[in-house]
Amino acid sequence: MRFQSLTAFAKVLFINIKILLQMEELKIIEEKLNKFETLFINQKTVLNLEEVAAYTGLSKSCLYKKTSTGGIPCYKPNGKHIYFNKNEIDKLYRIIKKLFIQKNLHRWHSMLQT
Repeated sequence: MRFQSLTAFAKVLFINIKILLQMEELKIIEEKLNKFETLFINQKTVLNLEEVAAYTGLSKSCLYKKTSTGGIPCYKPNGKHIYFNKNEIDKLYRIIKKLFIQKNLHRWHSMLQT
C-alpha cells in the first residue's frame, strides 16, 4: 500500500492507533464486567442455569444432562426453570477435585520419581 503523502500515511496511522486503543479499552471493560459477574455470583446462594454455567465453566447442555441424570442437584420450584444451591455446587466441586487428586496422585508421584 503506497501513500501519496506523509499526511495520508499519518491519518491512516492515527486511525489504526485509535482502533487499537478502543480495542484495548474494550478488553479492560470486559475484564471488569467478568470481575463484577464473579463478585455478584459469589454473593448469591441460589443460581440459575446461566449463572451456574458461568460459575463452573460447564456448558448449559452439559448442565442439563447432569441434572437429568442426577449428577448435579437442582430444583424446579415451578416445574420449568432450573435452580441450583450454590453451596451444593461448591461441595460437589470440592468432592470432584479431591477424587481427581486422589486418582492422579500415584501417577504424579511416579512422574516425579523419573
